[in-house]
Amino acid sequence: MDVSLGKIKNAETGETLTFQMNPGSYRVDHSLDYKTNSVLGSAAPVVSYRSGGPAVLSFNLVFDVDLGGKDLVKKVLPFFKGAQTVQASTRSVSALEFRMGTFQFTGYLRRYRYSAERFDSKADPMAIAVEAELISDGSFEGESAS
Repeated sequence: MDVSLGKIKNAETGETLTFQMNPGSYRVDHSLDYKTNSVLGSAAPVVSYRSGGPAVLSFNLVFDVDLGGKDLVKKVLPFFKGAQTVQASTRSVSALEFRMGTFQFTGYLRRYRYSAERFDSKADPMAIAVEAELISDGSFEGESAS
């Protein structure tokens, strides 16, 4: 029985990380670029739209042996390190697909930070907490069928 709440998938390699209990939230930021021109005698400048900026998805995830098993926790760091690797076939890094419920966002790993938490008797982490951001031009986000 699949109890996963969502997943992150490497679009190039197909490697997938699933998560069950989090994130509690995610945030999408859009930016737009405007130009202002001062007009002599006017109380305010004239504002002109120039272009859209990138969309950034920010999220925090915890991968825990109690929910996903030791194999999942061991896959976390290689997964995010692999997202920084330039693929020979495309000469680019791989896009990552974030899905949670009907929400989906595809972008490139902008940054990530992790911390190892709780350790077993061999000093291996029992949980990995990850803060990450994906960046895209905004064309890859929206609702999906599932």
